[in-house]
Amino acid sequence: MSIRDLFTAPGSEAAASLQAIAQFSYTPQREFELNSALRTRHFSPQATAEIITQLQLRQQAQAKFGAYAADALFTRNGLEQATRLSIARHHAAHLVASGAQHVLDCGCGIGADALAFAEAGLTVTALEIDRDTALAAAYNLRSYPHAQVIQADARILTHSTALNPTSSSSRSSGAPTTMPHHSAACATAASAIALTWSTDGTLVEQPLSGFSLESIAADALWIDPARRAGGKRLINPEDWQPPLASAIEFTQRFRAAGIKVAPGIHYRHLPPHAFVQWISERRELAEAVLWLGAAAPFAGRQAVIIEPDSSRADSLHADSPQKLLFPESPTIFPHASSTTGSAGDSSANFSAATAVHRPVHDPRDPATVVETGELEEFLIDPDPAIIRAGALAALAQQYDFRTVSPGIAYLTGNYPAPRAVGQSFTVLGVLPLDAKQVGKELRRQGIKAVEIKKRGTDISPEIFRQQLKLHKPATAKNQRNSLDTPLASALATVRERAKPARITLIATPLLGKHRIVVAAAADHAQLNALPHSPSAY
Repeated sequence: MSIRDLFTAPGSEAAASLQAIAQFSYTPQREFELNSALRTRHFSPQATAEIITQLQLRQQAQAKFGAYAADALFTRNGLEQATRLSIARHHAAHLVASGAQHVLDCGCGIGADALAFAEAGLTVTALEIDRDTALAAAYNLRSYPHAQVIQADARILTHSTALNPTSSSSRSSGAPTTMPHHSAACATAASAIALTWSTDGTLVEQPLSGFSLESIAADALWIDPARRAGGKRLINPEDWQPPLASAIEFTQRFRAAGIKVAPGIHYRHLPPHAFVQWISERRELAEAVLWLGAAAPFAGRQAVIIEPDSSRADSLHADSPQKLLFPESPTIFPHASSTTGSAGDSSANFSAATAVHRPVHDPRDPATVVETGELEEFLIDPDPAIIRAGALAALAQQYDFRTVSPGIAYLTGNYPAPRAVGQSFTVLGVLPLDAKQVGKELRRQGIKAVEIKKRGTDISPEIFRQQLKLHKPATAKNQRNSLDTPLASALATVRERAKPARITLIATPLLGKHRIVVAAAADHAQLNALPHSPSAY
């Protein structure tokens, strides 16, 4: 059974299945009990399996959707590829700031971005070619009358195959090609079906005639290309579906547009007129977005660091999460944009939270090289969005940081960085990159557990951890001499804190020489004692 069976079953059976999904909760230990309870209610084996699948997916979806996951439907592939709700809200806020009113979401998946667009008050037309995924999206968007889900192939919207080119043989046979998040079971290029979840709990399917780009009348476009094939990640953007060049060409038909791309995309693939954002959440680099047309306040690169409000992240209708923007320019204080370029007159629509005054810049340009210096009191591991956006030089200039070695993204300085833009460590000592020597020294100090980080050094953290042999007791001689080293004195200071920080070993070149930096996470008092106001971020 699949989602389509839940929706297309007789009304009472479909309603009962959805009601069961809402009533039960899932844990692996309860699966047999749950199976028995559903069979007792006279659900078929197929319906029982689908209900349990939905309960499993709702549990897994909490990481991306919070409490909203408890009232949504998913497919496994759709959930895996769905945008996190906090990041989708950023997409929506950016389009609203650009002046967009009606968004065409091509390849909407289970509707994560479409949901955020609708929540922000935008009219949404969401296309999805896969039947099950489109049904899930329709269910997830059922509370928004200004959002419509259409099961259709996006090629219907163009007279050419620019959005999704096919081989001559597939065109002549009429065989459909793959679109974002879609399986081979898809609508033909001549069909479009509007899917609506009615108030009485039934699915309404309405075939659309004369379906065209003009009939939608959207002024903004959102595309999330499929970047995997056969379970493997596609590195070349022209292997994506649709290919990046085709997607960029299609955006020209809209006033504003956004294309979600892989965060590892090389700068050479970026359009010169694009405003490109790298977005991270909880220090995990999630994606990059090419903003075009009115959605590009200027041409250039920018990092977006999203820190969801833990007290509100569970609610779809909560306030937008805090967004911290860091452009590749020392002019980082947010204020109304007065730039000219691809945004034109629309740049004035961007709020102070999203616009930064800076000159027009080609996003394909290499990142500015950061000056290298001696290791100082603090080592800073910048947020990955800042690194990928090429914004290290801006961060270094703002806080007088240096890199620890040429080409290495660890920074160092006499002050920690604001927590929003990076993780700061207090340097306790430096040891040779020798597991035997490092382990001996740590055992002398009674250290039994460490975190290991690396950058620019070819070691395996797990193998290095085993080689440290921290489980072995220190010898009596070593214990007598345990306070005879600078590292011991630094560790003693750490132990005096109310909540001692975990010791971290950072394997990295220092001025070109491979070393182990023994460090501890900077405490809150240090993080608050900043030389500059963190409000700059």
